[in-house]
Amino acid sequence: MGQPRTDLTATDVRLLAPIDAWPGTITLTGTRPNACLMSGLRLVDGLLTVDRCTLTGQTVMVRSRGSAIRDSALTAGSLTVSATDQGTFTRNVFDAFPMGLSNDSRRNLVKANVFKNSVTAGIGASETFLPQDANVIEYNLFTGNDIGLYTDAMLRHLIVRRNVFNLTSAPTD
Repeated sequence: MGQPRTDLTATDVRLLAPIDAWPGTITLTGTRPNACLMSGLRLVDGLLTVDRCTLTGQTVMVRSRGSAIRDSALTAGSLTVSATDQGTFTRNVFDAFPMGLSNDSRRNLVKANVFKNSVTAGIGASETFLPQDANVIEYNLFTGNDIGLYTDAMLRHLIVRRNVFNLTSAPTD
């Protein structure tokens, strides 16, 4: 017998305890500022859709095909995306909230976000195995991070284009 599903659809809700869903579908929507909050998530084999919410704490997505985080504020935590296909992360503000995109994730779009105030990389990304599976990181603003974009690969099969990297503080000796 398999793990029971966790399915949640909510509008203007404040979830103050982390959610652990194996598998599940989580859909959160905010209709006005500060009305929607999620404090941490671990989702495995599920679908996450977040629109106009605030995310805090650690957010982990594993095998979350087609998930989306849009028009949201992510602060004081981190986002780990692993083995996730065709995710969409657009028009968000990641404030002290680095994003990790693992090499077993493919065809994800990270577009028109602001990554700021991270003591590590705004995004840590790995290459994919095939060119048609490339993740796309485009039109983002990286500001006030120690490192804007980090990869330990040779950037094969990772599309990085039209991003802005802004150093907001002078380096110290």
